[in-house]
Amino acid sequence: MRLDDPRLAALAAETRDLSVVVSFVEESDDHRLFISAALLEDGELRHVHRKVFLANYGLFDERRFFASGSVMRAVASRLGLRLGICICEDFWHLATPALLALDGAHLLINISSSPGRDVAAINEVGLGTASSWRWMDRTYAQLTTSYVVFVNRVGVDESITFWGGSEVVGPAGDTRFGAPLHDEGLFTVEIDLADVRRERIAVPLLRDEQPELLLRQIERLVRARASEHPVAPVMDGSQGGLAPPAAHEAVP
Repeated sequence: MRLDDPRLAALAAETRDLSVVVSFVEESDDHRLFISAALLEDGELRHVHRKVFLANYGLFDERRFFASGSVMRAVASRLGLRLGICICEDFWHLATPALLALDGAHLLINISSSPGRDVAAINEVGLGTASSWRWMDRTYAQLTTSYVVFVNRVGVDESITFWGGSEVVGPAGDTRFGAPLHDEGLFTVEIDLADVRRERIAVPLLRDEQPELLLRQIERLVRARASEHPVAPVMDGSQGGLAPPAAHEAVP
């Protein structure tokens, strides 16, 4: 679906006095495919997030079909707060909640198609994937002092079971709502933005973050990683063979 698709416009038209996040496969102008999520508000398309981190392990093969997004940012909403929207695997990477919170997000929304795996009684709810998501949601909410809304797919598709279990976690890491496993439903949860203010004053983790320090250290790590890869030899026509690169050709 392209962003000018009439179907997306029709969905947006239904959002008078409403904020909706919808996911779809997006085709870009240069015909790349992205796993995308759009924020629709007051009849308009306000924001599109393209999934940055593609799952490519186990039963996942997303890189075979999709391109990766390259932007991670929060967006202002008609709700009076900033939203950080991401998709499934994005949340399995620490950079995602950190960047969105540093960009001012009060509420992190993750829409997911998480299949059920690791069925065992030792897990918190008898399902390993559900336990992992719940730990992550609570941890990210507490460390970013933000609300976390996790919305998961429910049902069976081609023998793969999507387990549901959507939840809302408060900025102190407390679970405000948890949907049942394996059952569809429409749920309403009230949140209070004052909870974010209260928690960020009491526990000023975001205030004390040092993005400049992170930037310097990440640049150092990128340079170090680049220097670990040798430069491929180049053809030297005068000698009829391969010659090592000159010193100025080394990767910094």
